[in-house]
Amino acid sequence: MNHATESDACPWREEFLAGLNSAVYFDVSSRDELTLKGRDRHAFLHGFCTNEIKNLPVGNSCEAFATNIKGKVLAHVFVFAETGRLILDSVPGANEVLVPHLDRYLITEDVQLLPTTQQRRLFFLTGPEVLRMLGRITPTAETLAPGTSRAISMDNQTVHARRVDWMKEQGILLSTEIRGAEGIVQCLQSAGAIPGSPPAWHALRIRARFPLFGTDFTEETLAQEVDRTADAISFRKGCYLGQEPIARIDALGHVNRLLRSVELRNPDPAMGDFTGAEIVSTPDGQKEIGTVTSFAWLPEEAKPRGVGLAMLRREFSATGQTVYLRLPSGYREANVF
Repeated sequence: MNHATESDACPWREEFLAGLNSAVYFDVSSRDELTLKGRDRHAFLHGFCTNEIKNLPVGNSCEAFATNIKGKVLAHVFVFAETGRLILDSVPGANEVLVPHLDRYLITEDVQLLPTTQQRRLFFLTGPEVLRMLGRITPTAETLAPGTSRAISMDNQTVHARRVDWMKEQGILLSTEIRGAEGIVQCLQSAGAIPGSPPAWHALRIRARFPLFGTDFTEETLAQEVDRTADAISFRKGCYLGQEPIARIDALGHVNRLLRSVELRNPDPAMGDFTGAEIVSTPDGQKEIGTVTSFAWLPEEAKPRGVGLAMLRREFSATGQTVYLRLPSGYREANVF
């Protein structure tokens, strides 16, 4: 992706800044959704996720990984417990792996696996003014706490509002019926939120170090390497697929790689996109220590910043560590944070 600079009138700069200063919304309907129904849904899913599902009360949510027997990631999900169902939200295409993976273990349990991506529209609203703006539409939304969800009324229809602060600001997922989506968009715009585009979404998520499965980590990644352990892994729950290697890593104290952010020193947006660049420990390129998995030029108010997500060897992952990106034009210095 070729990111424009401020002097080139970056077309999505206003959207990006709204995510930092007010509110911006994105159509994220392409994210996959899997609905679990049936009386055994909590206990069943509990056996295949890294976080606490069995005792997840209605109106609450959690982040989790679905892992294989080796503790490697099959899916990165956000689980919302709603009346009569569990909703699993993940990246586009996740259901292609998640549904057959779970289905192969269904024997006598009362669980229905229902891909519901195409049955709803999904919007993500983010920024420090999100709750205040939603409060103009429906007062009950203004008190929505992190990790909770509830049904609210917007445009005379019921909308499922789910608090997820993915961008390190107030964040709400709004799920609505397809036929009511345009009314929701009009409500958001009337309240002061502006529409956002894919480049602004990716710049905000990279800035917040919010990784995407399939982009920043893959099925070859151990769960703890994603560095979301505090949010997505419980070490107090009962058995689940992949628990043994994950517990063993915890006992040993570390993994060999970690997902980190890197920021270029002396940034120059004219150099383009550094996604896929090798990272080395010294400017002579002797030791490869990682790879840039996502990159964006952030059109911030003071000056553009070149920031990427990167999978780095653990011994070079400390905040403030100096590393070097290997580029066709030479080596560029960067800081880990």
